Amino acid sequence: MASLFVIGIIGLLIAIAVTVFFLLVASGLFHEIEVGTKKSPISKLRIAYKFARGSYSNAGSLFTEVTKLSPEGRCLGVYYDDPKRVPSGSLRYIVGTVLSEGDQEPDKELEKGLMDEGFSVAELPEVSHMVYTTFPYITTLSIYIAVYRVYSALEDYVMANDLCAYPFIELYDGGSIHFMAPLSKQKDFYVPETGGVEIGELSAGELDTGDETDEQPRSISQEDNDESLLKTRPSGEDSTNSDSSFEQLDPPSN
Repeated sequence: MASLFVIGIIGLLIAIAVTVFFLLVASGLFHEIEVGTKKSPISKLRIAYKFARGSYSNAGSLFTEVTKLSPEGRCLGVYYDDPKRVPSGSLRYIVGTVLSEGDQEPDKELEKGLMDEGFSVAELPEVSHMVYTTFPYITTLSIYIAVYRVYSALEDYVMANDLCAYPFIELYDGGSIHFMAPLSKQKDFYVPETGGVEIGELSAGELDTGDETDEQPRSISQEDNDESLLKTRPSGEDSTNSDSSFEQLDPPSN
């Protein structure tokens, strides 16, 4: 009887191990990561966001909050600092949702509702090219796997090609996670709460000031949310951060 019990336990453990393995495979464990410099898959974005400072592993609560408030929206995170160079408590990031893209009109009711919940609104520019890759978003495990596999691949690509690519952006779109780092107009991705680009915190390449504007995306407060602020802000002409050590983020729920 005891031997049957042991055999049963062993069989159960084997079944669990096989299930976990296949779940990991389905979640992208062996997904081929192809990083390249490509035309940006997105145009200008109007976003609602919350700014935070601290370990990137704390971003999960903001993702949960934004998906509850905007369940049909595309979540995104923008990570400004290199965890290898910046203390965990000083890392800057935003988490939010896309209100509109390109010339689309945003959902004003949703926008107001998010602002009432403490979110700010900004516009991120369209750029011609980005360092880019995508990863399947199948299960919660997908994001764990992506964090540990994708950022190291992005870092290797940026360093090998001596690129000036920052900040790093994650965009959750249905069954895919898009990982992007703009190659131009980088300053325009810094919301006012960040205090702007800190050159010493970039990990590869050099800041290409060129013809870039010194402006930052304007954060729109509830009080000045009028028609004049709904226009696209001016941005500079087309022109790094290394994330292989990004800590784990909890995924947004679908």
